Amino acid sequence: MAIDYCIYCKKKRNSFSWKNKGEGWFCDDHFKPTYTEFAGEEVRQGREQHAKSLLQPYRNGELSREYIDSYGTKGIQATDHEIRNAKPVWKDILKSGWEKSQ
Repeated sequence: MAIDYCIYCKKKRNSFSWKNKGEGWFCDDHFKPTYTEFAGEEVRQGREQHAKSLLQPYRNGELSREYIDSYGTKGIQATDHEIRNAKPVWKDILKSGWEKSQ
C-alpha cells in the first residue's frame, strides 16, 4: 500500500519521496530529498571542467544569468524584464566561475 496522505498538507499527495518524522509521513514539498552520488572523481572533474557547455537558458522556469553572460540573448525568447531580473541559477555546477573571460 502506498503512502499518499501528508501530515503537513493534510491532503492526498502523488509523491515518490516521503519521510517519516515519528508523528507521521510527509511529502517532498516539506523536505528536500537527498540522493547519493555514485560518479567517480574523473567524472566530477569533467563536469566542473565542461560545466559551461551544460548551461541551459532556463532552470525551473527562471532565466539564467550565467547563460546570458556566456551566450547572450540571441536564440531565446525572453522579455526585457526577465533579462534584467535574471539570476545565477547554475552556481551549484559552476563552482569555478562563469564569466565570459573563462
